[in-house]
Amino acid sequence: MSVHFFVSTGKLFAKFNINTCKVNFERKFAELLKNGDVYGNGT
Repeated sequence: MSVHFFVSTGKLFAKFNINTCKVNFERKFAELLKNGDVYGNGT
């Protein structure tokens, strides 16, 4: 296995991780909005 292989795989994995985090954050944020907890007043 070459260094280039590891570098490209690492980049791909980092990109995948960032996308996953973004999706998780958006889902969590949408849930908070739905529950009305975003402003901390619970309405």
